[in-house]
Amino acid sequence: MARSILIVGFSVTAEPGGFVEVSDKAGWPEEVCVRRVGIGGVQPFHLMYVLPAILRDYEPDMVVLEIATPGFRDVPDPQEKHQEALNSLLYTCRRFNVPVGMLDLPRRDIDPETDWVFLMHQRVCSELGLPHRQVLIQNETLIHDAVHPTKEGKQLYADVFSALVDDMLASPIVPEIAAPKVQHDTISLLPETAQKNDNRQFSRAGYEAGFWEIPEGEESIWPLQEGMCVVGLSFLRGPKSGLLRITGDQTVELQAYDRFCYYERFGLSLFKPLSGDVLSIRQLPGVPEIDLLKGEKDYDARIGYVGHLLIEMSQ
Repeated sequence: MARSILIVGFSVTAEPGGFVEVSDKAGWPEEVCVRRVGIGGVQPFHLMYVLPAILRDYEPDMVVLEIATPGFRDVPDPQEKHQEALNSLLYTCRRFNVPVGMLDLPRRDIDPETDWVFLMHQRVCSELGLPHRQVLIQNETLIHDAVHPTKEGKQLYADVFSALVDDMLASPIVPEIAAPKVQHDTISLLPETAQKNDNRQFSRAGYEAGFWEIPEGEESIWPLQEGMCVVGLSFLRGPKSGLLRITGDQTVELQAYDRFCYYERFGLSLFKPLSGDVLSIRQLPGVPEIDLLKGEKDYDARIGYVGHLLIEMSQ
C-alpha cells in the first residue's frame, strides 16, 4: 500500500498549478501518494487549532509543514506567537504519531539567510532531528509578488519538496516534543444528525468542511464541555456575510465581511476567551459599511456560515 504524505500549508501550497502540482507531474514513486491542504489567508497561530481536525480527516502516514510563507512577522510579539504555534503543530504530529518534515519557502520581503523564522525552524528541526529543507534564495526570477513563485520558482520548490519527501521516506521521525500547557483543537458546529442538505459544504485546495447556516436575526446555541475555553471561530466570508455576535460568559462581535467578499472563502478569527455552559452565535442584520475591492455589493439579508469553534484545553 502506498504511503500517504500530506503537505499542509497556506496560499503557496494551495496555488492551482503550483509547486505541488509540478512535483505531481514529475511523478512520485509507486509507494508514495502525495496530497495537500492549503489554507490561504490564515496564519500558523490559526493552523495550530485546525491541524488536529486535518489529521483526523486525512489520516496521513507523514506530514510536511510549509509554514514560513504567511505574513505573520508583522503581528505583535511575532516570535513568541510563532514559537507557540510551532511547538503546538509539532506536538499535534506527536499526538497522532505522524512523522513530520518541514519545508521553508521564502518571501520577497525577507532575507532567508537571516530571517528569524528560518533560523527558528533550523534550530528546532536540528534539536528534534526532523527532516528539513529550505529555499535560501529569493529574487524576481523566483517570486512574482510578495510570496508566490514564478514558473522557475515552482520548479525549484518542487525539486526541494521532492528532496524533502526522499529524506522523510529514508528516515521518518515523529517529533519527541514536550506537551504544551494548553492543547489546541477545533469542535465542529454541525449537529451529529446534520445531513449534507442541512449545511453548506466548502472545499478548496484540499481543505473540506461543513458550515452551519444562521439566517439574519436568528441565533444558534451549542453546549460547552467543562473546562473548555473558546478562543476563535471558523466561518465563511462572502457577499452575504456580516457581523456575528458570539456569547458565552461574555460577548464578542466578529466581522465576517471584508473588502474581498466579492467571492466566498474560508475565514478564521481569534477573540478573547469565552467559557460557560453554552455558547450562542447570532447573525446580526445590516450590510457592513465596507467597500469591496472590486465588484458590486450584495444588499440582501445577511447569512452567517459557521464551521468550528477554536478551543483550548489545559493539559
